[in-house]
This record gives sequence, C-alpha cells and structure tokens, in this order.
Amino acid sequence: MTLGTLGLWMLWNGDKQRVKQYLQQRMERFAQQAVEVAMQEFKTELDYRLETLDRLDAILDLFHKRHQQLPIPEKELSQLVLTWGAYLGTVLQNTYNGHWEQDSLMAGKNTYPLRFTTTEAIPIIWCLRRIRKGEAANILPVIEKFENDLKRVE
Repeated sequence: MTLGTLGLWMLWNGDKQRVKQYLQQRMERFAQQAVEVAMQEFKTELDYRLETLDRLDAILDLFHKRHQQLPIPEKELSQLVLTWGAYLGTVLQNTYNGHWEQDSLMAGKNTYPLRFTTTEAIPIIWCLRRIRKGEAANILPVIEKFENDLKRVE
C-alpha cells in the first residue's frame, strides 16, 4: 500500500490518532533518508536546523538542472519530493511545532501538509516546484514568507 492508501484505510477504520502517528513516523523516515543521501551523494550535512535550508535548496537546484537536461520520470520525481519535502517539513515542524496531515486545506488530497495553529505549509509541493522551475521557485523566500505569516498571527 502507498503512504496515502494506508492512511486512508486507517482513517476509514476511525483511528485518526494512528493515522497521525503513522504519517509522523513515515515522514521522519523520509527525512532521515534525505539526511543520509545528502551526506553520501552530495557530501552535505543536514541536521534539521533552519540554517541548513540553503543546503537543501542547493541540492534541489542540482535536481532541477538534472531535470532540465533529461526529465526525471514521475515515479522517481514523486519519491524525490517526498524525501526532500519530508526533510523540509521536519525542520519546520521541529522549529514551529506543526503536525503532518494527509490532505491540505489549500492544495487538496494527498499533498501532505504541515498544519500549524493558524496556517499550513506544503513542503512537498515547494520541493516539487523548486525541481521543476529552478531558481524562480527557490525555497528560501517561500520559507521567509511562511515565517512572516506565522509571526503576523501570533
């Protein structure tokens, strides 16, 4: 079963708490995979701090350049954005105390947003845009806007 299918099955069975725990564990594993790949393939240390997001953006830029030369197949692209988006989301979660959801209020089903008290972040989509659009979709300004939105409502 895919991440979404299992979560949906558990939701149909009325166990929302187990769905949240499962989703949290899966995202933590994807984020850890990003940390390991960053070190092994890119010789880049990611340690779940906001200060590492420029390194993440540089890695996503490499994927963008690869995607420009030869489009990354959709299945591989989905795995990439899930892995790197989970890392980005985990950094935001650790910093701002959000929780993972399966569906976004803004972006729809199976977009895996992070929900905060007054807003949500969609790091998987942010990473997808970065890979597809390059520098025009740099994640650092997106994070800055997100932080400003959080501060505005506090």
